[in-house]
Amino acid sequence: MVNYQSMPESEKIRHLKKQADSAARFIKQYSHVCLVTHNDSDGLTSAAIMIQAFQRESITYYHKIFPKLDASLVSVLASSYPEDFLIVFCDIGSGQSEFLSALPNPMVILDHHVPVGKSPAKVVVNPITVGLEGSYMISGAGVSYLTARAMRAENVDLSSLAVAGMIGDRQLMVAANAEILAEAKEAGVVVSRHGLKVGDGKLFDVFMRTTEPYLDITGKPDEIRSFLAGLNLDENKNIHDLSDADMNRLCDAVLAKLAPLDSPDAVEAAAGEIYYLKNQLVENVFDLAGILDSCSKDDDFEAAIALCLGDASVLDKCFENYRMIQETLVKNLETVLPTARQLSNLSYIYGKDLHSAGNISTTYIRYVNPSKPFVCLNENDGVTRISSRGTRGLIKQGLDLSVAVKIAAESVGGSGGGHNIASGGLLPPGNETAVAFMNKLNEIVGEQLSGNSKKSAPAVRISGSVCFVDETDSEIEEKLSEKLVVSLAPDNLYGTKTTIRDGCSEVFMESDKIGSVLSTADDLLMNADGAVRVKKASEKNDEK
Repeated sequence: MVNYQSMPESEKIRHLKKQADSAARFIKQYSHVCLVTHNDSDGLTSAAIMIQAFQRESITYYHKIFPKLDASLVSVLASSYPEDFLIVFCDIGSGQSEFLSALPNPMVILDHHVPVGKSPAKVVVNPITVGLEGSYMISGAGVSYLTARAMRAENVDLSSLAVAGMIGDRQLMVAANAEILAEAKEAGVVVSRHGLKVGDGKLFDVFMRTTEPYLDITGKPDEIRSFLAGLNLDENKNIHDLSDADMNRLCDAVLAKLAPLDSPDAVEAAAGEIYYLKNQLVENVFDLAGILDSCSKDDDFEAAIALCLGDASVLDKCFENYRMIQETLVKNLETVLPTARQLSNLSYIYGKDLHSAGNISTTYIRYVNPSKPFVCLNENDGVTRISSRGTRGLIKQGLDLSVAVKIAAESVGGSGGGHNIASGGLLPPGNETAVAFMNKLNEIVGEQLSGNSKKSAPAVRISGSVCFVDETDSEIEEKLSEKLVVSLAPDNLYGTKTTIRDGCSEVFMESDKIGSVLSTADDLLMNADGAVRVKKASEKNDEK
């Protein structure tokens, strides 16, 4: 596909910022907003960013935090707020168009997950609609930050929270993320140094409770002391206070332990740039991301938001909870990881009331066996929760967990989705259902990795296209047709592709239903006609 996919990365980012500008203008029209965010560290930093943006605009806000959106939660929203309230979704909402369509309220979606269906939102800001990858090029907090930054320039200080969201979502500092990081450094709210990507603390304590990286010495006192003594490092010294030479020696030793895995993802996660957030109560970004993640696990969302808003009264409580969860996780991993089962294309663990399935999945794929996708199935509260992980190498081979998990989960009466590299969902409880799900998922992943993946979209039987042609010299010089289709962004609709050539731009539509093609074409032409009318009216005013 041409259009966004053929554009340079900088152009894609520019179009994403245009979406954010539109969202900012739309939000500022409202005096009352309901903010709905995801409950993980990325969603919580998104919330903190938007709350401060609302406060600076004197917008009254109400905040809801959900692990997922379904019909019942949407019904709660519909009955809780007047129809003239704007609802802003952060780090959630792209995959729930069917449910959100029941809301009478105007909506804005600030998200980075894969869009499903035609969104009912008035404005959508999503990197995927402009050809950027949402799983590692920008997080939900990054999308929220771009929108807040568009609301007013002083919101550049919120970029530190966006960086925390990126780290919490395990993203890379590339593309839009890199631009946001550069803004944060230029504003002086983030500084960095090279080192081990861990939180602050005494060296001994760090290796006792840290699972990123997860090493053969993690949680083992005698092995840790021997390891540090061999590097001539004082176990009681704070890692933050290490000299550059000592830090480099420590990083080299850790990477040497990871070398046999041949896992680029593990190496990238273990060592590199450490970011210090100079305008946050918790400066080390890995500590802040970890604290927010622990708050999410304990449903202590108020403390998480308060911490990001600068409330020092919750600091000790948050740190203590974070350390307890880290220690519990280390003990849990030692017990759970050896129980992994092997299928031809997948590794998986199935258990009940497991502690932190997401961390189990990430640890296994990075530090135990990165050669196959991994799934953790955790049965509790009457459902089985799915947490799946891949690697960037597997993605290059064709893996797409967002598609695979969705199809496999729905085949047994569940639901799922997310990113190509990390996806989740829910299943009915029971071993029989779990086995059926894993067998189906194993089949789909095998097809993906072999290049024989079946299309998840319906069989296309009807197609059509709308072509915009630059006819006059001024239109050709101005590239009017190109500007028109780019501004309308038809590629965020299922089954559409846009091709831009010299002098004309064509939007191709396909579906298994003629009504879908006709309605898409009608919407496109109506919006295009409106855009042309506005342009002509503007030109007449300029002539006067």
